[in-house]
Amino acid sequence: MQSIPAESEFAVERGAEPAWRRWLVLFIAALLGLAGALYLAVVLLDPFSTGRFTPLQRIDIAIHSVALSNAGRVRDPSFDSAIMGNSVARRIDPARLSVATGRRFVLLAVDALLPDQQLVIARAFARHHRGTASFVFVLDPFWCADNVRAWPRRRELQEWLYQSSDFEYLSRIFFPQAIEAAGRRLLILAGRLGPARPPNGYEPINTLYVPADMPERMRTMQRPRDAAAPDAPFPLLDLLAHFVAGVEPQVNVLMIFPPAFVGSLPEPGSAADRREAACKGAAQRIAAGRPNTEYLDLRIENEKTRLIANFYDPNHYRDDIAREIEQAIAGRFLSAFGAARER
Repeated sequence: MQSIPAESEFAVERGAEPAWRRWLVLFIAALLGLAGALYLAVVLLDPFSTGRFTPLQRIDIAIHSVALSNAGRVRDPSFDSAIMGNSVARRIDPARLSVATGRRFVLLAVDALLPDQQLVIARAFARHHRGTASFVFVLDPFWCADNVRAWPRRRELQEWLYQSSDFEYLSRIFFPQAIEAAGRRLLILAGRLGPARPPNGYEPINTLYVPADMPERMRTMQRPRDAAAPDAPFPLLDLLAHFVAGVEPQVNVLMIFPPAFVGSLPEPGSAADRREAACKGAAQRIAAGRPNTEYLDLRIENEKTRLIANFYDPNHYRDDIAREIEQAIAGRFLSAFGAARER
């Protein structure tokens, strides 16, 4: 016959349950406290040097992601001029442009970034350098699309780092890359590490993946023929026009179409050729409609653009072409805007 537990045994079992419950509550409270402390540390360390909710106002590049680290570069007082674009602008050296023009350039180009995303970064730079900024917009065929959604987004931009309410910023700042960057910034502040990327954004290394057979592909590629009608809209250039019209009149803006391999240029006389001519004309009208705004077209067929050796692929030029672009930009800046004045 099974024995009935004594009353004291029931008491032990009943007393054990609250003990486990107290342990669980303490464990959860400790986790929440640790998470809260880590969140506060991330906010105060300001991992992307935005200058928000922190006593730290210096600029430290504490993350390898260019899209994230540019959130600090846009407010860096060491610079007064910005190169905007995507991967087609990444070979332009801001230090060389600075020497040639007397300005202080930073490279804010991000690989695979679409025009509307580039304008988010440009607006942040203009806001932090109100009335004193200069811009070089490196344009490419993305800007000529007749549909904003015509090109799939290959890279997301944390736009809230550049423009957001306090609530949105605080609700988004706690994520793995921010925690990583906060830890690195702490080591930078302690003198144990240097910046994760160059402060001016330029790295003279080739990060492009170029297939071994790319020269052969370029040799046999067919030039584009089809495109939207010349009078179809240019919504992304309209966004650029709105940006240019909204900055102070003394802000210098240069729009440039960089060189591309001849195989990627439209077939002369084709619909693609007429569309590209209309796109360039729209950019020229933006320049003509505002003071201190210039247009420069290097996207043409010539001896240099026919040479495969000058390009990594149809759209990305090598360093020799980059040096020529820098000279062209500097020459236009000096002739149109004059030598930089002390600000």
